[in-house]
Amino acid sequence: MNMKKTKFLRIKILALVFALLFVVTACGPQKPEAAIKMVALKGPTSMGLAKLFKDQKEGKSESLAAYTIAASPDQAVTAFTSGEADLVTVPSNLAALLYKKLEGDVQVLHINTLGVLYVVDPKGQVHSLEDLKGRTLYASGKGASPEYILSYLLDEKGIDRESINISWQQDHTQCLQALTKYPEGLALLPQPFVTVAQTKMKDLKVALDLTQEWDRAQEGKDPASALVMGVTIARKSFVDKNKVLVDLYLKEARESLTYVLDHPEEASRIIDEDLDIIKAPIARKALPQCNLVYIDGQEMKDKLGGYLSVLQKEDPKSVGGELPGDDFYYLSK
Repeated sequence: MNMKKTKFLRIKILALVFALLFVVTACGPQKPEAAIKMVALKGPTSMGLAKLFKDQKEGKSESLAAYTIAASPDQAVTAFTSGEADLVTVPSNLAALLYKKLEGDVQVLHINTLGVLYVVDPKGQVHSLEDLKGRTLYASGKGASPEYILSYLLDEKGIDRESINISWQQDHTQCLQALTKYPEGLALLPQPFVTVAQTKMKDLKVALDLTQEWDRAQEGKDPASALVMGVTIARKSFVDKNKVLVDLYLKEARESLTYVLDHPEEASRIIDEDLDIIKAPIARKALPQCNLVYIDGQEMKDKLGGYLSVLQKEDPKSVGGELPGDDFYYLSK
């Protein structure tokens, strides 16, 4: 009888232990279902996310439920403001404008792209910003970031803006057409369009990397800013309700960038065949010059905040008048 009672007691204890294990497991931290809908711009801002997008398509992402590649910032903004997209990649000053428009309900999650602007020269005669004096420079982006960036760099070097004949064109294609007709000139072009242009003008050389020029202008400044071209943003209200999911996305975005930089051949194939951004041979040549990055936290705030300050001084309207508040930056804890 005692043996039966002892056996019965052991069974009850084991059952209790299993029940407790079930409760602890059920109540413990659970990974949320992949539910983020994302829209990324066609170009460098989506190239670093190529592996993540491929993983999503194959059902391997823990954060993304769907993604779309948008041809223009307007498409990304429409999807974001309508609620069709939870996360979007946009030009950095556009993120500030949306923060103003949506009354602070926008947070930058990470920087995805630094500067992609280059001065190209068919003759190979330009080696510094000083060499631009007296030259004709074809550029697009008047009244926007390209003009403000160039103006800031010239001012930092003490170069009179009027000493350069800047011929503003409607788009990059027109810049290249003008340069083809007048090869004594120069052009300000972004990657990966620079690589495309070099297939059409065989002697076209990269003369100046404006990101490097920006970094030189930051020497001795604390904190130093950076030429930040692209960021990933979300609604602050979405982030507040989905911190675990957002942090999962950040982890996957960082891993995706590492993969793209470490495996450029495969990444170029994904960029071409899966995402239809640019052809693989062009992507392979352009990737090292696209300045794809993953920067978050305080470093993101310092670099992006300093860059937006420069834009505000050039034209307050470019960032919505006032600079965004501290809540503009997602600082995951």
